[in-house]
Amino acid sequence: MFDSHGDIDVPASLVEFSQSTAFSDNVLEIFPDPHFGGVRRAVGNFIDLLQRSSRQLGPVQQAVLRNLLLDVYTWRGFHPDDPTTWGIRPQDRDAGRPANLPADRIYLDIPHEEKEVAKRVARAQGATLWFDGDARCWWTDDHSDGLLRWPLMTWGKRMPTVHDVLSLARLKLRQLFVGTDQKGLLALEGLCRAHAALISKIKSTRRRSAEESAELLQAERNRAADKALGACKSFIEKVATGTELDDLLRYESADTLKSIIDRLENLVATGVCRTVPPPFDEDTLIWRYGLRAYSDDAKRMLVENRLERLLQAAIARGPVDQVEELAIIDEAPIYMVDQSDHIIMRIIHEARKFGLAIVLIAQSPTQFPEAVLAGVGCKIILGLDPMYHQMASRRLALDMGYIQRIRPYELALVNFKRRGVVPEWVPLGLPRLGAPPAARLVVRQRDTVA
Repeated sequence: MFDSHGDIDVPASLVEFSQSTAFSDNVLEIFPDPHFGGVRRAVGNFIDLLQRSSRQLGPVQQAVLRNLLLDVYTWRGFHPDDPTTWGIRPQDRDAGRPANLPADRIYLDIPHEEKEVAKRVARAQGATLWFDGDARCWWTDDHSDGLLRWPLMTWGKRMPTVHDVLSLARLKLRQLFVGTDQKGLLALEGLCRAHAALISKIKSTRRRSAEESAELLQAERNRAADKALGACKSFIEKVATGTELDDLLRYESADTLKSIIDRLENLVATGVCRTVPPPFDEDTLIWRYGLRAYSDDAKRMLVENRLERLLQAAIARGPVDQVEELAIIDEAPIYMVDQSDHIIMRIIHEARKFGLAIVLIAQSPTQFPEAVLAGVGCKIILGLDPMYHQMASRRLALDMGYIQRIRPYELALVNFKRRGVVPEWVPLGLPRLGAPPAARLVVRQRDTVA
């Protein structure tokens, strides 16, 4: 159940989503089925999600982002043309884990660009947060509260994240500015560090000149200068790689990369790209997504991503005779797009035989695209402002007299499609507050009571 305004009161396992909460779905997760999933499908789904937000990508930006995504998936071990690599086996998860890690440490997957945020969060909640040089990651003694924003560290194969795409985009941007490949860029970074160390050494030896031997201080400066010269030589040797033109063609220009980085940074800031799964209660029948703190763009991305995964899993499961999952979307006009390939349209047209049902809730029938009204199996009108009566009558081929019979909280109208029966609008008596269960739902159609 996707609760857009936080006003649905039902017994459910509730998780609130916002910019400050730790939970979300990984929008780059691959569905591993060889027929219905894969790397290219995951790439296409992510780009489509961005395209349906308020600011679309241009054709060149789409091409560059696609190349970035494919490179990140390949780097993580998911190869577009090899379906056997699309999943993660249990033995893949801890491959490469350093031996003899202390048992009392909880290692976290904290991106380099978020380390300062993680430090502030740890200080605020009184938790330990230190960097383990051997394990090359951060550890804590209290993985709770704000630190839940970062998932547990996995050393083996794992799904890519938006942070991975951002890191690669920044690296490629620096490469285009410098004109070298990754080895050359690392050499340049080494040169900068060596130069900074040389300057620091010169300043420190000057401060100690009155207390220590001039020969010893000069020797320290010479060693620092030699390291800087060696780093400079290494950089010069590695600048010309022969791949600069290929990278330039593949990633178009520094301006294009910068625009994509800006877009991804804005996406990360919404909080919708976290990788910690929402902690729903597995034993509760209804999972309620509290989305009131999200912007409309963030709401659309989370809901479309979750619906896409539900549909993929349903199709892979195959045809069934009963409903297996039910997705309920409040304030549905936020998410509906009048396109045949949109996820809501695909669920309406394709998912019924696979056991996936969807309920769309809006203020007026006029807010639904015609394809939605024609494709759904059941339509219910609970109440309608008089200004919408004529429009609803035309859109739904419904006699005005029927609409005028609606009484909020007392009488609704229902149109239910059944095989071999022409659907008709019939009145539905709604339960009175405090009425016994036996009196709750009564449908009258001519002489039939169901």
